Amino acid sequence: MEDIEVFNLIESFADKYKKEKDKLPFSFNLLDEIRTDENGHTRIFMQLLNYGLSDKNTLVKKFLEKLDYFDISIVQKPNLKINKQYIDGLISEKGKYSIIIENKINGAVDQDKQIERYIEQELKISKVTTNNIYVIYITSDGNKEIKDQSLTDKAKKYLDYKSDNDTGRFIKMNYKDNILPWLKEEVLPNCKLKDDLFISAIKQYIDYLEGIFKLRQREASMEVKMTMEIEKLLKINDKSAKDKCEKIIKSLKNLKDLSDKLLSVKKDIIDVKNFAAVSENHLNKNIQDNNLFKHDYPNDTYLQFFKESWHNKKVFIHFEWCPFGEKNILNDNVWILGLHIERNNDLKKQFKDLHKNLQKATDDDNSNSVWSVKILKPQDKLFSGMSQSEIETFVVQAYKEAEKLIPIVDEFLKNK
Repeated sequence: MEDIEVFNLIESFADKYKKEKDKLPFSFNLLDEIRTDENGHTRIFMQLLNYGLSDKNTLVKKFLEKLDYFDISIVQKPNLKINKQYIDGLISEKGKYSIIIENKINGAVDQDKQIERYIEQELKISKVTTNNIYVIYITSDGNKEIKDQSLTDKAKKYLDYKSDNDTGRFIKMNYKDNILPWLKEEVLPNCKLKDDLFISAIKQYIDYLEGIFKLRQREASMEVKMTMEIEKLLKINDKSAKDKCEKIIKSLKNLKDLSDKLLSVKKDIIDVKNFAAVSENHLNKNIQDNNLFKHDYPNDTYLQFFKESWHNKKVFIHFEWCPFGEKNILNDNVWILGLHIERNNDLKKQFKDLHKNLQKATDDDNSNSVWSVKILKPQDKLFSGMSQSEIETFVVQAYKEAEKLIPIVDEFLKNK
């Protein structure tokens, strides 16, 4: 199948799918619209476990009962954390147990020594023994397997993982076969009638997951029609099962080849370093008596500029054009040019008193951050939708806002 045939197949299917979709009764699910990512799924899941926490830990205990070898009697006052030290979800009681939840519903890449690092982190922070650490690895439908680079030999030893058939305290779950049935059969029936908003949220989430796995009853007839449409487009209606499978496997390969080509073209179009270079060029034309540095990382780029006199002080202050990454180039229309203080967080409050009345500059109230000022520059267009001249105007305007801070910083650093 040539590329043109693949395109024709996709377009024909998409056209038929839209027509069939338009015939369905109107329905609306908020989660369909916001397209929940893995962090979102984790937040929802952990909030579900929070339900009834003050009432004998109802849901969290029901969930933990699913873990082999886990002594449910030790659960008294579980702490539920989200994204603690990069761990997606965590259920723990200090000195008693730690249950690490790693969510891969959208197929995120397994990071180097990820599980090993999380376990060792919990050994230090929660002060638990290795035989009371569990790892729950949640995928979409069970087809994704964890990589050895993440679940290392050392991690396996911590978890008594002996083989694929005896995984010890490493528990594999998936949304299709475990979480979804649990929500329908155990969570929803145990909700109190007065908690109508919670019940509504669960129903929305169940519907959303059923949509992901093509299990919505209202769409069942459409799915049958689309299966028939695929067979028609591939011309395999009257073929044997063997011939159908061979044709489908070949088509999948062709689709993957096309997908790889399209991703390559997209990468060339949205080249992060090229977008950063355009901004760097325009800034270099406009900034005076400033040094400009570009910091390239695998997925994004930062631009920093500052006066030489600022760099010679005990505190390092610089402007930073926040990262050029593919996600924000394609999706964001608010960019941040920040004044960044490093090496001396105590100076942040002092500096805020000097710039608090500055127009269009906003304080960062996050006490853990070293950002002092964030200049927000909303645009009518996405960055990737701007022409070269529009990018130049945008960058120059952002710099003019930053420029107002230069004399304030000079004055601030006189006696530092």
